[in-house]
Order: sequence, then structure tokens, then C-alpha cells
Amino acid sequence: LSGFIGIIIGDLAWLEALRLLGASRVLIIDTLKPFSAALFGWAILGESVHNAAFSGMILTVLGILVVGLERERYSSDQSASDDEEHQLSSDETEKGK
Repeated sequence: LSGFIGIIIGDLAWLEALRLLGASRVLIIDTLKPFSAALFGWAILGESVHNAAFSGMILTVLGILVVGLERERYSSDQSASDDEEHQLSSDETEKGK
């Protein structure tokens, strides 16, 4: 029962975050999960984090950051060019009147 409730609440919160923040930002935040799991495992359970695992986490985060930030920049560039096109077509319509 507790697992079922945890999954339902967790999924609903994640889907709401997708709706509010967008996929690229949620993806970047999701990359923090392995780091937090390793940190809590080390602090609470006394687990050790091997260099290879830590390096893999860093490479994964860097890759996702590059993709996420590139998508965000592309979408903002695209919306800026759409705004310019809309302004140009509005100006042409005004001149035609």
C-alpha cells in the first residue's frame, strides 16, 4: 500500500513539474537523482562511491545539460524569430491599408 501511494504521489508531482517547468528543465533536475542517492548512501549508510561511478554521473549530467540548454536556447531563438516575422507581417498589413 505504501509503495502504491508513493508511486502515485511521486508520479503526479513529476507530471506536474513537467507541466509547469517543461521537459528540458525537469530532465536537468532529474539528473541530480544519482548524486543525491550516492550522497545519502554515503552519509547515512556508509557506502563508498567509486571514482568510475562518480565520473559516469558527471559525464551523464554534462551531456544532459548540453542537450537541455541547447534545446532551451533553440526554442527561445525560434520564438524570437517567430515574433519578428509576426511583427513584419503586421507592419506590411498596416502599410497596405
